[in-house]
Amino acid sequence: MNRPPIPPHLTLLFAEFERQSESSVRHAVMAGEYDGSSSRLAAATEWLRLKDELRAAESAARQDIREEEALSIAREALATSKQATDNSTDANTIAREALATSRQATVNSTEANEIARSAEANARFANRVAVMAIVLTIAMAIKELIEWYSK
Repeated sequence: MNRPPIPPHLTLLFAEFERQSESSVRHAVMAGEYDGSSSRLAAATEWLRLKDELRAAESAARQDIREEEALSIAREALATSKQATDNSTDANTIAREALATSRQATVNSTEANEIARSAEANARFANRVAVMAIVLTIAMAIKELIEWYSK
């Protein structure tokens, strides 16, 4: 805040007010202690106004800093939220792919079970054929023996 320089005749009075403290100058103005000297009352009133103005400016500056910090935090939160959303989207995509893979694995497992049952049935059939071949071989051997002994 740009303020015009303090006139030299007020500089001494302002320095005196600074030594007295703001609360004692306010009390003196309110108590009418400067009523006899209009220039001293005007200087005290101006000095108090400048103090109030300075306090208001400092308060506004602190408020601006708090608002900037709040805005910065909000921006960080937004960035974090966007990152979390992106991560969630990625996780959902991976989960969908895993589900599709799981479903395909289930289908493959079902097909493998069917193939295994078919192979088991084929193995039983092959076993029966092998037993019949052995029985037939034995029967043929017996027939050959009978024919050989009957000659």
